[in-house]
Amino acid sequence: MKPIIVSAIAALTLGACQTAPSPPAAPEPPVASAPVADPSVWQQTRGGPRHAKTGVLCPLTLAGLRFDGELEVPGVPAGDDVLCGWSNDDIGTLTLYLTRFEDAVTPEGHLGRAVQGISKMRSPVGEVGVPRAGDDGPITPYAAAFELPPAPELEGETYHTAVWIEVIGEWHIKVRSSYPTQNAPDIARAIDQIYSSARLSVPAGTT
Repeated sequence: MKPIIVSAIAALTLGACQTAPSPPAAPEPPVASAPVADPSVWQQTRGGPRHAKTGVLCPLTLAGLRFDGELEVPGVPAGDDVLCGWSNDDIGTLTLYLTRFEDAVTPEGHLGRAVQGISKMRSPVGEVGVPRAGDDGPITPYAAAFELPPAPELEGETYHTAVWIEVIGEWHIKVRSSYPTQNAPDIARAIDQIYSSARLSVPAGTT
């Protein structure tokens, strides 16, 4: 039986706030969506919740992945640090983070912090190529991927975990994903879809 890997929709307990961007948890059962307390943060649409400040839609389906839910990180201005996640037992997990930092954070610095978090929590065995959606080059200029160490719950499959970051206007758009190596093309298509949509909806200037 394939391992069940939880989307990082549970990342509030793993430090997904602005002060310490973090990778998804180790494989465990899926987490149900949390209720949306503030409709001004997430606008509910037929296609899924839309983040009010950026216009980014979290679709109910994404490249075969099931939508797990959306969350708002507490302790910051409403809507300035949010995430939504998707998962599929056979394909992998994916979590989108939309963050407006109060201090100046470069994409290089954000990527470095994300990689540091992966190293501390997942103990990767080595760096690998970042999945691409085609032959047009990398999806974002700031990305990294790693092979995860063997684990009993992975049943002998080789898993990779990756992070992508792009900055549009005031917003950092980060995606984290863990997946069996053979599913890298599916994950790349999902990542490409997220960033293609974000580039059209996120305000390029200050808001």
